[in-house]
Amino acid sequence: MRPASQPGGGPLATVRRRSRLLSGVAFGLLIGASVILRLEGAGTWFWIDEALTVGLAQQPFPEIPSVLRLDGSPPLYYLALNVWLRLFGSGEVATHALSLVFATLCIPAAWWAGRSLFDRRTAWIAAVLAATSPFLTHFARETRMYSLVTLLALLAVAAFVHAFVRGTRRAVPAFAVALAALLYTHNWGIYLAVAAGVALVPAALAAPRPLQLLRRGALALGAVGLAYLPWAFLLFGQVGSTGAPWSFTPGARQVVLEVAALVRDERVLFVLVAVVAAGLLPILRRPRTTDGATAWALGCLVVVPIGLGWAVSHIEPSWATRYLAVVVGPLLLRAAWGLSRAETAGVIALVLTVAVWVQPVTRLQGNLETDPAGKSDAKALAASLDRRLDDGDLVIVAQPEAVPLFAHYLQDDVRFATMWGEVERPMVMDWRDAEDRLQASSVEENLLPLIANLGPGDRIALVGPGGRLVPTDTEWIRTFHRLHSEWRQTLTSGPSTVLLDRIRSARQEQTDPADATAGPTSAIEAGPGPGSERDVPVAVPFTARVYEVVSPG
Repeated sequence: MRPASQPGGGPLATVRRRSRLLSGVAFGLLIGASVILRLEGAGTWFWIDEALTVGLAQQPFPEIPSVLRLDGSPPLYYLALNVWLRLFGSGEVATHALSLVFATLCIPAAWWAGRSLFDRRTAWIAAVLAATSPFLTHFARETRMYSLVTLLALLAVAAFVHAFVRGTRRAVPAFAVALAALLYTHNWGIYLAVAAGVALVPAALAAPRPLQLLRRGALALGAVGLAYLPWAFLLFGQVGSTGAPWSFTPGARQVVLEVAALVRDERVLFVLVAVVAAGLLPILRRPRTTDGATAWALGCLVVVPIGLGWAVSHIEPSWATRYLAVVVGPLLLRAAWGLSRAETAGVIALVLTVAVWVQPVTRLQGNLETDPAGKSDAKALAASLDRRLDDGDLVIVAQPEAVPLFAHYLQDDVRFATMWGEVERPMVMDWRDAEDRLQASSVEENLLPLIANLGPGDRIALVGPGGRLVPTDTEWIRTFHRLHSEWRQTLTSGPSTVLLDRIRSARQEQTDPADATAGPTSAIEAGPGPGSERDVPVAVPFTARVYEVVSPG
């Protein structure tokens, strides 16, 4: 006689329900802790790139793709931000919130990738890494697309492994959609697409029908290419006329430092590489197995984009640490798997890594307060300028891409110019042939005509860089530093203008001999003052001089 079934499925079912409930609570706590961690600094003032982003996203929705021809970026993030701005506004907290949403979504995405590809242990490690990642924490507080790039790359990589290593054919469309969305979010998505093509090789080596898998992969990548084709035509035009003249080309040693920055520093990178290598080495020796092919494919999806980005930067300036967002997803997933397989050593490495990332003791002591001017003091400088300028006065920004930053924070009725003349659309930077235009600028051809268009009593605010040049600064940066010095000298000593005031951060160093000359100086308080435990340099400092026109002649 069969025993009667117990209500609810018996003790085993009860244990499973409780386990799922506890897992759900733990997962909710993990997400909550991550959000709290990343809300620190949510109101940090914009720096140059954030203002550029907001300026582009504020354009009419249908015009954003065409306006981006001036910038060099794909449109997806800007279109999403345009909708977000309409709902929540363009302030720092409001726009940072969108980045926080994408960073938070990386946590369940990492858990799903680890669970569906490997096991629950890997899933939890991946979720913890995503919840505490310093890269995601930084860009959860910044109005830029990099937390979205990380999310899309993570989804694309997980779908790739499902589709072409684990043989789940229904994952092919998911891979194509995620990769296409990534391409429409950041140009370095192209490097991940190439890496996916390379990763098909180890996948094919482990496949029972390698040629069929390669054909399926080629068709998927071809479909992505067709979806990207409309924007590809615009990209070719962008490559020909826009660029990143501020970008430097790193050496091999600097590339290692840049990759280490993704996990905070070289110490963490060394620990993770050593322990993950120990965990994955046994399966890397079996490349024709499914696990071996997965390990090699994930390696390709990390290494190839970095190598391609570095190689291309030797041809055209196009390197920045933040562009490595395309490899953060596969890097976290591979690290989680390796730590899981390393067992006790993996747990120790995970605890040490998260401790370095989160700094719990320092937080409990209250020594991690956020400086609102940590990225730039432009907001405080703009507030000081607002009190000195009237409608129709002219603000000349020596660094052309900083015009949108001051246009965001200054009153609407002032006019803006940069070294090549007056700017008609101050919230949009035109990068087309920008370096050539900057190098062609001069006092005679550009500054004097600006003064001639003003009347007696009108004011000019000359905003310039507040920091010193460093060896890695490019010709672009050196040029606007030189022009700023020349224009300042002309305005200070010329017969047409008289100096009224100099404005700089209270914490700023005197970086130019001209600042030691006699004359009025105002200090703005852009965060904690000298002597504070948090007295750290502003990342992008500015100075300003205010002049009054006495004789436009």
